[in-house]
Amino acid sequence: MKGLILHRLSDNNYHKRKDLLSYLYQSGIDTTDRAMRKEIESMVVDDGYFIESSAKGYRLSTQETDYIKAVTYLRKKGLSLMSRASALQKNYEKRFNKQLILEL
Repeated sequence: MKGLILHRLSDNNYHKRKDLLSYLYQSGIDTTDRAMRKEIESMVVDDGYFIESSAKGYRLSTQETDYIKAVTYLRKKGLSLMSRASALQKNYEKRFNKQLILEL
């Protein structure tokens, strides 16, 4: 799957998740959206590829400005997710009148 993802992203264009998943299916890879995202995550974290992820889609890049945009986007997204998780925790505590303790 990794080779096909790299091949598809090598044109330096953005590719939406659904289009990338469709490309994998057409290439004979029967996978799920979640498995594909985990593979892309592994390619970034474990293999050192710079695969930009944004609202535009995924893109393989080597430009410094793209790195900065990608990191900024992911940090903002992470903060948004943490804010949403905090709101859900507060809602839970109000609704069930007990503290929610989670281990990460």
